[in-house]
Amino acid sequence: MNRSTVFEAALALSENDCVQLVERLLETLGPETDGVDEASFAAELQRRSDEIDQGKAELVLWSDLKKESF
Repeated sequence: MNRSTVFEAALALSENDCVQLVERLLETLGPETDGVDEASFAAELQRRSDEIDQGKAELVLWSDLKKESF
């Protein structure tokens, strides 16, 4: 099976099956390959959460963002 065939088959999957495929593929990369510093990531999440709580962040609905991205 070549790469093009795999891509076409993946694109034909249901949304739920695509999510499961992505999760399985990400699992194969392992935790050491993402290059993310956990402490920095947690601090960034907290900063963004605080901005939302304080009304400083402009939120966008996922459905609207999805329309723009694709």
